[in-house]
Amino acid sequence: MTIKPNDAIDDEDKAEGESKDKRSGAVRTGRLRGALSDLFICIQLIGMGLLAMLAISLVLSAMWWLTHESGASVQKETAAGQVLRVELKGGLFTRALVETDAGFYALQEGASLRKGELVSKRPAIPS
Repeated sequence: MTIKPNDAIDDEDKAEGESKDKRSGAVRTGRLRGALSDLFICIQLIGMGLLAMLAISLVLSAMWWLTHESGASVQKETAAGQVLRVELKGGLFTRALVETDAGFYALQEGASLRKGELVSKRPAIPS
């Protein structure tokens, strides 16, 4: 099998006459180029998606490290009031929402609290 240039294929098509089933060589190579172009675009989109997932994972891991692994120390303790209600949340960084008579407080880790129990707030300041 020999590979012929497009103009040779077009001359053969003209010699055979018009046919509905057969397309010219230029049209066939144009379709191939279009398919390769579409394949290349799909590969680029997959690559961009992978880069976006990598960036998101890096940001989330940094956020987790900053909230859980920092060497924070407690500077002062203040009264937060009596527990009125505890509501569990399925958030990314918040596990529960505690309603007291002084306000609402989000918990990052689990805690055992009873209704009417006095709670205190200890803000941790990174050292």
